[in-house]
Amino acid sequence: MLLIGQALTLLRGWSHGRAARSSLAVVGLHAGLLSSGCAALGPKIDGSVGAIRWYATDLDHGSPRDPYRFTLVLTQTHAVGMQITKVDWTVYQPGFGPATGTVSCLKTMIQYDGPHVPKCGADWKGWRLPQNGELRLPFQSSVGCGTPCGSTLYAIVPIWQVTVTGIDDDGQPRQAVIDIRLPAR
Repeated sequence: MLLIGQALTLLRGWSHGRAARSSLAVVGLHAGLLSSGCAALGPKIDGSVGAIRWYATDLDHGSPRDPYRFTLVLTQTHAVGMQITKVDWTVYQPGFGPATGTVSCLKTMIQYDGPHVPKCGADWKGWRLPQNGELRLPFQSSVGCGTPCGSTLYAIVPIWQVTVTGIDDDGQPRQAVIDIRLPAR
């Protein structure tokens, strides 16, 4: 009951002028910004989601005109493996619209066959993430800007969301949403 009375008193105070409302709104805005933490906006290149520990490595430190490449390393931390059946991704670049896609085993093998690309399972349905093992998945992003940009070079600051979907060895469906903020380049 005390909280309701305090809320009503506050609402009555707001009705006495715009200056009071503006001051309270500014204080609320500052408090919200302080509580959200500025550190959350910096790079984030490792973390854990459920039974998956992940980190981004092989970060490409080339020119802003070149694709920004990195490898996402997934490590299964529980004593049960999983078959990854789908990898969906969205990449955001400040100032540009997002790009989305799905990584399929077959498409990856045709386009990126090489020593850094994981091999698909014999059934071509996905990748094996063994118990206490790791899987390395290559990713890249780039900013394309036509004539309106001229010779302007934009800083590449990709923000990725990668969703890994699969089935563990116990037959349980699993999904991990991984948020990655790469360092600016």
